[in-house]
Amino acid sequence: MSSAPHRISVDGLALHKIVFPLVWFGALAAFATGFLADPVANKNMLMVLVGMAVLGYVVVRHAVWDLVDEVYDADDHLLVRHKGQELRIDLTNIRNITFYRMRPPRMTLHLINPGPLGAKVAFSPIKMRMINPFVKHPLLDDLEIRVRRARGQTGS
Repeated sequence: MSSAPHRISVDGLALHKIVFPLVWFGALAAFATGFLADPVANKNMLMVLVGMAVLGYVVVRHAVWDLVDEVYDADDHLLVRHKGQELRIDLTNIRNITFYRMRPPRMTLHLINPGPLGAKVAFSPIKMRMINPFVKHPLLDDLEIRVRRARGQTGS
């Protein structure tokens, strides 16, 4: 008995994937241009800007750019859409799930058998009201229980 798939990932990651990097690197480029135009500018400050650019790239690359576009829950599997690709991930293929409270929040599915997107599929889960910051995200809890059931494991 399967119900219609419902979305479990946030909509509109453009702010995090496109706008923030454009603002970050644009501001750094503007500062660097100002320092290059001034012959007495401190070259150490230019190196700081280069370091900030590298740090910004690494953070955005590992925290945001690898997030898939959409994830839908279809009871016994998840439907993932990313850059025009559609992928079905059976719950039995999920080894474990990690969740990080960051901006944007990040949930990563670690797969037993890697697919076209690799061994890990990361997405930003839908926002849920969580008053206590020490409790698990309700979606994480639900998915972990369902993965164990699908794989024939018992326990909570």
